[in-house]
Amino acid sequence: MIVGMHVSLYYASWRAARQALVNCFLPKANYCKEFGIDIDDSEWPCAHIPKELVCDNGEMIGIQPKKALIPMTKLSFTPPYRPDCKGVVEKRFDILNDKVLHELLGTTKGGNVVRGSRDPRKDAIYTLREVSIEIIKAVREHNRTLFDDLAFSSPLMVENDLSPTPLNYWKIHIAKHRHELQSATSNDVIARLLPPAEVSVTRSGIQFNGLYYSCAEVEERELCSIARTAGQWRLEARIDENTSNYIYVRLDKDKGFVRCNLLPRSRMFSDKAMCESDLIKDWLESTINNNKVESLELIKEDKNTIEKHCCELLRQGNSMIEVSRLTGKSRCYIKHLALRKKIPVNLKPRVLTEELKAKIAKMAHKGFHRYAIAKKYNVSAGSVEMVISTTLGLVQRRQRCKEESMCRRYKTKIMRFRMTFSEALRKHIKIECSDAFFGCICMILNGLKRIYQSQLQWFIKIVSIGMNVILSL
Repeated sequence: MIVGMHVSLYYASWRAARQALVNCFLPKANYCKEFGIDIDDSEWPCAHIPKELVCDNGEMIGIQPKKALIPMTKLSFTPPYRPDCKGVVEKRFDILNDKVLHELLGTTKGGNVVRGSRDPRKDAIYTLREVSIEIIKAVREHNRTLFDDLAFSSPLMVENDLSPTPLNYWKIHIAKHRHELQSATSNDVIARLLPPAEVSVTRSGIQFNGLYYSCAEVEERELCSIARTAGQWRLEARIDENTSNYIYVRLDKDKGFVRCNLLPRSRMFSDKAMCESDLIKDWLESTINNNKVESLELIKEDKNTIEKHCCELLRQGNSMIEVSRLTGKSRCYIKHLALRKKIPVNLKPRVLTEELKAKIAKMAHKGFHRYAIAKKYNVSAGSVEMVISTTLGLVQRRQRCKEESMCRRYKTKIMRFRMTFSEALRKHIKIECSDAFFGCICMILNGLKRIYQSQLQWFIKIVSIGMNVILSL
């Protein structure tokens, strides 16, 4: 008798095993109904906890399985690499693969793929839900199949004139109390075996992983209205990996878990497994990110188009005010564009002549500060900065000059300290001249050593640091 099952995309682990055990211990009518199969509990009457659970040394090894299962049943483990100790289970997997899974499109038939042939995984068309339906049908068919050996394993089959099927065998032994099973309480199974999670009570409902749920008790107690005024709070929950149609939430610490159903606002994820809903949300996030990238590309294209349009209008002799009115760009942007593209424009007042620009660029090339240049030629610092930014290569030169100035300042400070304290060690330099010491290291690490090789050699010599230490930083 197959008492339960679980189909998922997870590998053999406690996460998958706990879902299979929940299905074994609880009635199957609700489970089959989630997949569109209407049955009575009498057609699959397995909702009991066994006296002993035989496990292998895989997913059931660990603290979590023992903590969850030992209060309900006894655990026993088969020896490693001994599948013959549970041969019925192993053979049933083989039969399900041959009769069900290997007949579906997309199966690799256990990895037996001929080299050079088409990859069968590209032909896969079945969803997780459809595969689960096929396996449920196969399990129910197995439970109703005639097995001659069952007739000789118990006299109850012959005494009650029953067909030797696993379903009849199970029913008659339950009715005659020839078993050591115990009935399972749903709250205990849900609390112990289903994966734990935390949910938030919001104004729109109980939120878990972007999905919204609610139930009659939540509406009666007006928890959403409380969350709207007092803010959100967290609650303990249990998640069924088989479906996203409902979750179990503990509304009070002293009570059990209450089933909360999916709200219409999240109906897009109904009748799907939790892993499928996660995949859909990942796809939505990637789609949104791709749209953002496309939007940024469009913005970049629009920027280049506007810039070309402004240049064309300026070359046609239009004033900056007219160009600003036609393109919607500021006069400062148009002025900067004209200077960068060297397009002649009518500037009023005519202060920044070509001769004055050349003088400003010459002083800036020598390393003068922009405020000193502005004061000398009676122009604003912004005008000086505009000339500097529109002159090719001038910004990079001024940045290099600033770095050289800082390097000379650091060098002077360290040399003065060494002249005053000739026996000072490196740690003394680091303490007393910390800004100069670490400033030199930062410049070396930022790639200045290839430009100021002499400064690098001096720094290594003056502070007694080995070449390999600096280059390895």
